[in-house]
Amino acid sequence: MARSRSVAASVLAASVLAAGHARAADRAVAVTFDDLPAGAAVADDLASLRQLTQRLLEAVRKHRIPAVGFVNEGRLFTGNAGPSEVAGRTALLRMWLDAGLELGNHSYSPAT
Repeated sequence: MARSRSVAASVLAASVLAAGHARAADRAVAVTFDDLPAGAAVADDLASLRQLTQRLLEAVRKHRIPAVGFVNEGRLFTGNAGPSEVAGRTALLRMWLDAGLELGNHSYSPAT
């Protein structure tokens, strides 16, 4: 048991040292966007969200920003959203995929 802890500690220490000495060119950062398709948008109507999504994706492409969007299913099914509203919000997510970005699951109702 003590030996396995020692080995684990050695591996962890070596990983930290190696990461600390990584060249700047080897480092990468990705930007994440929570609560898609609406995020923290002030306007929650579909037309405003579509415009916001287009502008955001254009900036991400233009500046070659690695980005991942996290979907909050509660933002798909808001209030009295009918089938066309849900389809429109789903289309906003499709825009992310069409832009070559990844989507992940945030949850239906996250605490944050």
